[in-house]
This record gives sequence, C-alpha cells and structure tokens, in this order.
Amino acid sequence: MYIHTEDLIKIKSTPEEKLPVLKGMKELESCYFHNFNCQVFLFRGVPPKGLQDPTLRYVCQQYHGKPRFLTLFDPIDHIPIYSAYIFQKSDGLKTMDAPWMFEPQLSSILETAEMQPFVQGYHHQLLHRTQAVLEDYANAVDFERGQLNPDEHHNSPDDKAATYSLTNVVPEASGQHSVWSHDMARWQASPGSANTLVVSLLLPRLRSQRAV
Repeated sequence: MYIHTEDLIKIKSTPEEKLPVLKGMKELESCYFHNFNCQVFLFRGVPPKGLQDPTLRYVCQQYHGKPRFLTLFDPIDHIPIYSAYIFQKSDGLKTMDAPWMFEPQLSSILETAEMQPFVQGYHHQLLHRTQAVLEDYANAVDFERGQLNPDEHHNSPDDKAATYSLTNVVPEASGQHSVWSHDMARWQASPGSANTLVVSLLLPRLRSQRAV
C-alpha cells in the first residue's frame, strides 16, 4: 500500500508522551525488542534507509507471546510509517470478529509488550498522547481504517488478529480497499509469493519539511 499523507485525512494529534528516541540500527536491536526477534521481518535484518525523523519509533508488534510484525511508528501524528511482515498464503478473507487493539509499548499504562484490546473505561487520554484511539474513526464517512499489514496476507488466526492494532492503521479513503484487495489477490495467486518479506510503506513528508 503506497499512500501519501497529503491525500489522507489527518488524525488530530495531542502533546506527545516523552519517549526514548530511536535513531538507527543499534536502537533497533536493543529497544522494545525484549527477548523477541523482530529483525526477522527485515531483509538481512536491516531496516529501510532514508527515514531520518528522530521522533519515529520502532515497535515490535507482539501478540500471544510471539512477534507478529515490525512497525515504524509516528507517535506525534499517530500513524505507522511502514509495516514489515512475512506474507503468508491464505484464503484471502478478512477476520470478522477480531477486536481493535492498542500498543502498550507506546504508553505507560500497562507493563506489557503485547498489544491489548480496547476495553470500556480504558485510559483514553493517556493512550491518545502517542497513538490513535477508537474515537478517531467513530462516525467516519469519507475514510476508514486501512491496514498497512493486511489481515488477508496471513493464514494463522493469531497473525491475522494481530493486524487489528490501530498502530497498523492509516486513514484510508472509503472504497480504496477494493483496489488494495485486487493487488492482494494477485499476490495470493503468485506461486513464489509464500513467506515473502514485505515492507508496506506510507509515503510521508518528513516533519522538518511540513509547514509550521
């Protein structure tokens, strides 16, 4: 999925929580990886180059005791920049009952590295400092939740469920998913596509280039 942020309806950001700054390979190897190996989702374990904004965060997205994919995340604009994952052959269908989840690694409200479902009475203001929340997409008409790492690219129930973190979502123009689905169907039909390393990228302008 290739989308430019100028074509998106931006999610309103709030003052960011103070977080460690990740600048390169050393931080990728040490911060927020715990005992998990999220470098397996990158070709030769090396992240894409050219994204120099120091506010971006690596998040090793974990679910049910296992790393599922790697996200480079913008905690100021509350959107992922890219998702790195392993493509799996599947039936191409979406999961219908997976709950939307938030990422505790971007907040201090829970001492866990695993994504968690939103629940009634959750700490909305604390979460919204660094990531999107359910209200950002409530009653949306012109846009919907677009997954950088699509559910349809996985066959394991847990891998599919893990794609329903809002840290894996960008505002996508309504109806655009049908175009993305067509591309996914071609991938599923390709004989050499199984276990392919994928980086699904949002094309942003660096924050230093944005109008003040």
